[in-house]
Amino acid sequence: MAHCNNNGTTRCGSRALKKNRVSVEEDDYSLENQEAPVVLSLHVSHAEDIDNPSHSTIPCDDRRYKVVVWVEPDNEYKSGKVYGLPNPKWNGRVNIKFGASLLRWGFLHVEVVGPGDKSEPGTSRGKSVSRTRIRLPKMNEEIKGRFGLVKSGGHGLKAEGYIILSMLLSQPTRYST
Repeated sequence: MAHCNNNGTTRCGSRALKKNRVSVEEDDYSLENQEAPVVLSLHVSHAEDIDNPSHSTIPCDDRRYKVVVWVEPDNEYKSGKVYGLPNPKWNGRVNIKFGASLLRWGFLHVEVVGPGDKSEPGTSRGKSVSRTRIRLPKMNEEIKGRFGLVKSGGHGLKAEGYIILSMLLSQPTRYST
């Protein structure tokens, strides 16, 4: 069972992904909004073959990676940083709650963020190493596998690496106290 700590961490199992931006409160999906909530249970295992060592000024031994996931752009979750080139392992779990209306067109967005230094442009959260988007599963369907990642290059996108994850979509359960 997932629960939020005061620091915004959502825990399921041994590791957790932290909520990056808070824009949706638990009560935002009440009956008053007339939108049924759903929960995406996500397990991000690891990445394979990312971030070619010859394309960076940062030594291989110093490269740390985190993964950032979201369904709604202002409701991101991020892992802690881990060492591991080219196959970082997070073994992170999170339950992401959102409105069922997103299921019609929704995707899980996954971004592997790596080290950044002053000579490498990137986002405020680090250098985006690679990314993908995966169509959300149907209700009570589990999707797991190895999903291709792409990296922005000089002339468009280039396939580089894979993310290994599983996800299950379900309706939230309420526990009486």
